[in-house]
Amino acid sequence: MGARLSEETEKPQRQLEALHVLARALAAGEFRAHTVLERACSAVAGGFGFERVGIVRYVPATRVLIPFVEHGLTDAEREALPASLPIAHFSAFERALSTGRATFVGDPSEERTLPAEVERAFGIGSFVLVPLLSEGRCLGFMTCDLRGDRFTLTENEIDLLGTFGALIGAFLERAIQHAELRRLNELRSQFVAIASHEQRAELGQTLAQQAKRLYELVENLLDLSRLEADALRIRPTEIHLQTKLSEIARSVLEPGQTVDIEVAADLRPVVDPEALEHIVSISSSTQLVTARPRSR
Repeated sequence: MGARLSEETEKPQRQLEALHVLARALAAGEFRAHTVLERACSAVAGGFGFERVGIVRYVPATRVLIPFVEHGLTDAEREALPASLPIAHFSAFERALSTGRATFVGDPSEERTLPAEVERAFGIGSFVLVPLLSEGRCLGFMTCDLRGDRFTLTENEIDLLGTFGALIGAFLERAIQHAELRRLNELRSQFVAIASHEQRAELGQTLAQQAKRLYELVENLLDLSRLEADALRIRPTEIHLQTKLSEIARSVLEPGQTVDIEVAADLRPVVDPEALEHIVSISSSTQLVTARPRSR
């Protein structure tokens, strides 16, 4: 009698201590959800004496359950665990989802709350499902059992497990928001980095081209001034005019620009090649600058 009374007194104390451990873990500011939820599973297992405790995410859009963290599973059980489970195959999950309360199943074989193959593969006896709720939304479930053994829970214990579920659900909501915010920040940083690189490259290329044009224009104007002052020496030379004009055009035009050169193919005048290049370059550069549309 004394041992039983001691057990009945110690059990609520362990459960309340587990609640305190969970609250401290959730309040620590840790956003690595996997780490914190593993601690939560361990706290529930220690406080209530469960051998296996797991947390599965629930995806409403596809109505599937995705195993996330666990405590107490063997290596063989982990390997046998499916990557996802349709909630429609598990009436116990459907019941917990619809009621929003912890659901206790004393004998799954009689109540047919699980597929027979799952019950056999994992040796499931009595178990309890706790919905993880946040602002009325179910983000997942916590599952607890004794690896095939039967057990009972009082209403107070079921309600306390519901409190655990509410705390874990609130943390899970924050963790999801934190992960989404971090993902958005990463995408924004990548976009800014790519855009900045492209803009810097384009701006550098444009400035280099404009600087070259400005330098050539100034040189050509200086040459004209020297020519007017008889300070520039002319060196007449026979040239192939069409070839020379094509060379000048390539040096003046930007990539992608074209120009039509209409001159007799066999015309070979006697001119100063450098002076001709300066004169044609001045005319071409001026036309390109004045014809370019303004940026807005």
